[in-house]
Amino acid sequence: MTSVSAVDPAATPRQSSSTGQAAQSLNDNFDSFLSLLTTQLQNQDPLEPLDNYQMTQQLVAFSQAEQAIGTNSRLDQLLGIMGASNGASNLDYIGRRVEVSGDAAVLQDGESELVYILPEDVSSAKVEIYNAEGDLVKSFDGADTVGLHRYAWDGTDDLGNDLDDGLYRLNVRVENIGEQEVTASTRSSAVVKGVDFVNGEAVLNLGEVVVPVSSVVFVR
Repeated sequence: MTSVSAVDPAATPRQSSSTGQAAQSLNDNFDSFLSLLTTQLQNQDPLEPLDNYQMTQQLVAFSQAEQAIGTNSRLDQLLGIMGASNGASNLDYIGRRVEVSGDAAVLQDGESELVYILPEDVSSAKVEIYNAEGDLVKSFDGADTVGLHRYAWDGTDDLGNDLDDGLYRLNVRVENIGEQEVTASTRSSAVVKGVDFVNGEAVLNLGEVVVPVSSVVFVR
């Protein structure tokens, strides 16, 4: 089974925690600054009083730091709201068939749709399906004309045996008419079983493969 790393549930809270820690540190430092300033004022030399300009600059620096932390806190809240909104919209993918770029062929309930695109006409195109062990289990002649081609695979091997649901690899072996090498681009097509988040990015669970939403090229 091909998948991406599991979602880190602490990713978003960690950002808020960092902002809170920065605010607490600023408060502690400001309290220390006021304590030191009070001690200095009480023990200053009347003939050489403290420089008012330096004290003002320090107070301005603390004020700017406080404003920056407040801005980060509001941005954290905004990002959280946006993430929740995107998560709700991605739920619309569940139950729909999507096509994503890649050579994965997902066999679901004994069925799979194979998709490939030829950039130009070729002399021949052989569609090949390999299992997880790398063995060729199915092959047939495909269309050799330029454009997108779809084939319904019934989940059987070359001997007519039913294969188990799971992840297979699609390869299109092309022979070109001319000298220039031609490569067919392939897509995986499957029904979305669920939606999740990985490192802040929405991903779709296709049963045997997990892909990012950004890799979806077609939905129906």
